[in-house]
Amino acid sequence: FDKTSQYHQKNKDSSVPASKQDLEVQYASSSSRSLSTDQGNSSPADTFPWLGYLLNYFGHACGFDIFQQALRDPEKLSLQLLEALIQPLCKVTEFVDEAILQQFQEPCEVVLKYISDLLENKVEVLNGDSSRSRDASYGSLSQVLRHLLVAYAGIVGIVKAELTVSSVQRLMIQRMRSYDAFNMQ
Repeated sequence: FDKTSQYHQKNKDSSVPASKQDLEVQYASSSSRSLSTDQGNSSPADTFPWLGYLLNYFGHACGFDIFQQALRDPEKLSLQLLEALIQPLCKVTEFVDEAILQQFQEPCEVVLKYISDLLENKVEVLNGDSSRSRDASYGSLSQVLRHLLVAYAGIVGIVKAELTVSSVQRLMIQRMRSYDAFNMQ
């Protein structure tokens, strides 16, 4: 789902196979939504036909539904798996239909609540058996929050996403600073 992959860059101008799915509900567009620049102008939308095709196929195969279901129950996932689930979402927010993207607001909020509870009440889950496992847990947690910020910004807007996610990031940093060995490099 990465638009910067060599495959999508190489096949920007190629056509995708026609199918009956073209007539049904569209989950994504092959064009990215225009992004505003610092000068207030809009940059032209990039077109990635195969990425749009793959996202639509993923949607028709109930991939987005399964994705949401997994994010609604983060307690069953390791932090590394949670990171692997959220990363593709943040890469495709500019292509996925806004109605589909809105369906991810509640699962993203569930994940943020879970992480906040984890940092406040279940710190032993993050600590692990050694400093190495603790460092890996906080590294994964940092990546989850970074990807979640991008994905959530695509859903609710950058200002609300920044306010919501940054409060959890601050809590994570407070927990990390409570360890003597934090950042001993």
